[in-house]
Amino acid sequence: MSTYRVVVSRETPWWVAVAYGDGLPEHGAATESRTIAGLEDTVRDLIVLRTDADLSLPYRRAAHSFGIEWEYDLPAEAQAKLESFQQSKLVLTNARERYADQAQQTASTLASEARASVRDIARLMGLSYQRVQQLLSGAREGSHR
Repeated sequence: MSTYRVVVSRETPWWVAVAYGDGLPEHGAATESRTIAGLEDTVRDLIVLRTDADLSLPYRRAAHSFGIEWEYDLPAEAQAKLESFQQSKLVLTNARERYADQAQQTASTLASEARASVRDIARLMGLSYQRVQQLLSGAREGSHR
């Protein structure tokens, strides 16, 4: 699967995307949209049409037969804030995963080792008894796989 690099910059009122990769001119191929959300389909159309990818595949398949690596050319402060936000988002995602794992392990251990009831586990963990029941059901399903 080919991957195209797409550099997006702001030229008010447009977001301009320049695609680089196999079958495209060395200087890239450009398109624009008023919104970033509108760029994905526009860029895919551009790549398919400029590379003639739709000659060997139906258009819909051709438009999704390659990957896109997005790069944003933003003002320095905006770029720094975006990168900081993305790092914080990654930290939060990892913390949520750890929290979910620990919650399930703790509920399971309290049930098996301390022989605590669902309501007692809920009280100990500061969760609703319904959530504890979900955690225990998930732990049982995980152990049967």
